[in-house]
Amino acid sequence: MKARAEREGKSLAAYVRDLLNEEAATPALDEVMAKIAADEPVPYDPDFVRETMREGRR
Repeated sequence: MKARAEREGKSLAAYVRDLLNEEAATPALDEVMAKIAADEPVPYDPDFVRETMREGRR
């Protein structure tokens, strides 16, 4: 970790603090899955998707 901190130009303490902040800000997988399960399903028409993709390539 010390070498990684040095590569980023940080002290070891600052590097570890940033890692902890990043980890704390990242939701757990079960939280993400619960949110996805609670979302309304998105209906779609495959023909609409194909046409939209074709138009995007023009």
